[in-house]
Amino acid sequence: MAEGTDTRARGSKADAMPEPTIQITLAARQSAVRETLSQVMEGLGPLSLDPEERAAVELVLAEALNNIIEHA
Repeated sequence: MAEGTDTRARGSKADAMPEPTIQITLAARQSAVRETLSQVMEGLGPLSLDPEERAAVELVLAEALNNIIEHA
């Protein structure tokens, strides 16, 4: 983020909490995509996403992971 563009209020709860991150490492094979997708979706359980949100996340992540395997 460019300097001066942070729109969060100073001293807010958002400042105190670290931004969530995820790091994914997978082997360059299709079976790794399925395994990784399953693990990530399981890990999203605490977010209590509704079924439509879960489906959207799963679709986008599956597409991104498959593209990485196919083109990387």
